[in-house]
Amino acid sequence: MALTKVTGSVIKDSVSLSGNVSVGGTLTYQDVTNVDALGIGTFRAGIDITGGNLIIPDKIIHSGDTNTSLRFPSADTITAETGGTERFRISSNGLVNIGAGSSASGLSPLLHLHKNASNSSAYFHITNNDTGITNNDGFLLGVNPSGDCLVFNKDSTPMRFATAGIERLRIDAGGGLQLGTTTVTASKLTVYGANDAAAIFQGSGTGTGAGNGLLVGNNGGTTGLLWNYENGNTLFATNNIERLRIDSGGRLIIGHTAALDEFHGPYGTTNRNPRIQINGTNVTQASMSITSWDNNVVGYYGPALFLAKSGSSTIGTNARVSNNNSILGSIIFSGDDGTDFVKGAMIQAAVDTSTGDNDMPGRLMFLTTADGAQEPTERLRINSSGQLIMTNAATQTFFDFSTTNNNTRGLFTVSGKDNSGNAVTVRIGGFGDTSRGEIFTHSNHNLGFATNNAAAQVILHTSGLFDVVGECRATNFYLRGNGSAPTADASIFRPADNSLAFATASTERIRIENSGISGTIKNNYALVAFVTDRDDGSRTTGSTSYQDDTGLNLTNAINYRHGDIFFVRALAPTGIALVSTDTTNYQGVYVRIKITPSSGTTRYSADTKGWYRNDGRATKETMQLVTCYYHLTDSNTSQFNDNVDLSFQVQYHRDSGGAGSYGATGLSIWGGERTLEVWQFRKAL
Repeated sequence: MALTKVTGSVIKDSVSLSGNVSVGGTLTYQDVTNVDALGIGTFRAGIDITGGNLIIPDKIIHSGDTNTSLRFPSADTITAETGGTERFRISSNGLVNIGAGSSASGLSPLLHLHKNASNSSAYFHITNNDTGITNNDGFLLGVNPSGDCLVFNKDSTPMRFATAGIERLRIDAGGGLQLGTTTVTASKLTVYGANDAAAIFQGSGTGTGAGNGLLVGNNGGTTGLLWNYENGNTLFATNNIERLRIDSGGRLIIGHTAALDEFHGPYGTTNRNPRIQINGTNVTQASMSITSWDNNVVGYYGPALFLAKSGSSTIGTNARVSNNNSILGSIIFSGDDGTDFVKGAMIQAAVDTSTGDNDMPGRLMFLTTADGAQEPTERLRINSSGQLIMTNAATQTFFDFSTTNNNTRGLFTVSGKDNSGNAVTVRIGGFGDTSRGEIFTHSNHNLGFATNNAAAQVILHTSGLFDVVGECRATNFYLRGNGSAPTADASIFRPADNSLAFATASTERIRIENSGISGTIKNNYALVAFVTDRDDGSRTTGSTSYQDDTGLNLTNAINYRHGDIFFVRALAPTGIALVSTDTTNYQGVYVRIKITPSSGTTRYSADTKGWYRNDGRATKETMQLVTCYYHLTDSNTSQFNDNVDLSFQVQYHRDSGGAGSYGATGLSIWGGERTLEVWQFRKAL
């Protein structure tokens, strides 16, 4: 049936048609207010709804693709399906679910992303035109098959985190983390705070307040902090081994896990607990070094250990140490007695006299502990004047050494007491008031000398008398300073200035003066030195100047004194000098002895010619022995200074005569064993 034209109201309520309806012209909303169609309606040019609602019971299905749709599976719920599987859901509470289907997360998130697949990653990938859209661009947020949470920046740009609209944390493109700053540094972690740039580490035993745990950082300024808020130790380790700790009492401990408090301190104190403790089982572990690496010679550049004391009782303030004998510092040497570490020796510095501004006179004291004692006793002292003083157990001085450079007598002082308890002092030194070195007694006592712990064997009396006693003194033997021979079996005396005399039976027998020895003596000479040298190596030269025979050399062979006699001889076979193979002229070899004193003029012996031949060509011939001499008599004192060392050297050269070229033939001088001999004689009684 076809309805060709309808005008007016045809049917009041409704029209039910089973065929086609053809409407000429335009059928508008004003013409039709309600169309109820059973079956399928086909709209060839789309549907334009300008008002009201399009009501769908369940799905909007893609034409020709029935498993792809938009659905309204329940009240207040919208889903999207592809391939017959739900991919997207907005639930009645406004939560968005992607990929989880009708399953809901117990967390009720606003957005739930789920990938319904095994061994596969699920993530958001956010890109823009600036980042690019490939898998190596943009920002990625998700999980991988291992359950790892992924927050990836695929681009070489920082990741920024902010609160209250202010960036708080940044991870730069190189993996560095900046906290409180956008400035990239060379470190992987940079923390900045205007007033406090630090991290606090807390645990179950520390508490969780601002004053708990371990703080690492700085105070916003230039002060670095490693701050343990807890009443516990701070440990430092390398190679998984503890190397150092600062305990809760502030003590620095190396090589041990607890502080030792068994040390005996100065003046009878016990249970001392040093602030720095180094422990070890050998010198490598239990040792400390202070080294300065500087080549300057000034003491300022050397290493130093400062032990200082203030007169103030408030740390950080200054007050002069004004009390004499105040201890400035101690170095204590202790040994373990099985319970405590007991003092065995000690070095102390103390104020020696009155102090002032930039004036701190001090002394250094050395103390040792006697057997059976607990406290050490002062044994040696260097005072502010530079005196070295040794004391006994009663602190009585018995040894005093001073380097005072003035005319005060007594640089070296040894003190004791006589049988009456009077002080006896001996001093040794060089003194400006006498311009000489002296040994003298500072008190009114004689000066004695002894050996083998015997009583005084030589005594210098206060009157000036020099007395030889004991086994050093024979009956009727005298040592007299001035005058004639004393009445005695034997004596030594000074008869006049610059002379010394020997007497027997009260008669002078020998006198020694500046001019020599006189008296009843024999003019005998004794051999005091005989020195030799030998060599058998050959020597060759063509020089007409003297050459040293290095094989015959005696360096500092004798000590020569005026009045000595010495005789030098060189014995050697000599070769010949061949002038030319075509000439009859053969020349000789010259030998001499060189004498060099340790001071003064060098002397030479006369030349000795070893050979001369002029009888035609012949085979080489050798003079078997040449002897060269040098002789100095006792009366000849002009050749050498008195008291000098003499060295002897044999020299040689070829004769300068003859014609022709010496060429490679040269001069064969030495061909066998050679010797150098020196005899020295000195006058003897």
